[in-house]
Amino acid sequence: MPDQIDTPRFHPPYEGDSVPSSQGAGRASMYTESINDDLEAGEQAYSIREIPSLPEVPRHDGKKLNRKVGYRWATAGVKGIRLETLNTPSGRITTRRAIRRFFAALSGETPTANTRTPTRRRREHIAAERSLTAAGFKF
Repeated sequence: MPDQIDTPRFHPPYEGDSVPSSQGAGRASMYTESINDDLEAGEQAYSIREIPSLPEVPRHDGKKLNRKVGYRWATAGVKGIRLETLNTPSGRITTRRAIRRFFAALSGETPTANTRTPTRRRREHIAAERSLTAAGFKF
């Protein structure tokens, strides 16, 4: 029997993809290094459930945002921009710096990766199918 080779159980995400989420591969791996850098620099980690109570998060009419808003920002994002998070055994975490980077990206203050939303991806897929059909390919 040939010697077994230890293979890593972690498969790094594809370039441009994110930290794997609980639903499979997510979007934005470049964020993993940013969160890790924040944590190594001594930044405190916060559960995404704690986001509404942080002082950096704006309030509407003085009211806290819904407790699920952090999860929405991390998964669906806003205008194609997602909050940087890191999956841990106890749940997703983020940092105050990551929240500030998220708001800066929403404000257009920093360049962001070209993020394809599901709608944009679907439209590009339909356009590609049309061009292939016009070229004589059948599926």
